[in-house]
Amino acid sequence: MAQRRWQRWRSELPPPKSGNSPEDPFFLLRSLDAIATLLNDTRGKSNSYGAASAFQKIAPHSDYEDAKSLFDREEVLKNR
Repeated sequence: MAQRRWQRWRSELPPPKSGNSPEDPFFLLRSLDAIATLLNDTRGKSNSYGAASAFQKIAPHSDYEDAKSLFDREEVLKNR
């Protein structure tokens, strides 16, 4: 459900300055599951730079074990 909500809001954003999608695809995410899903979709691509910022916003309001699990398995979160 979070993924569908994210897609709806993403489609309502104004056009980006360049390319076909917003500069930071992680900006609108509001759950750890949504971050994990988008990280899987963007793995190996350069547009995962916003994942750490999204994680820092969401993790304090999430279940500790879920946040720790996501942090431990995603290098992009540990590197920032």
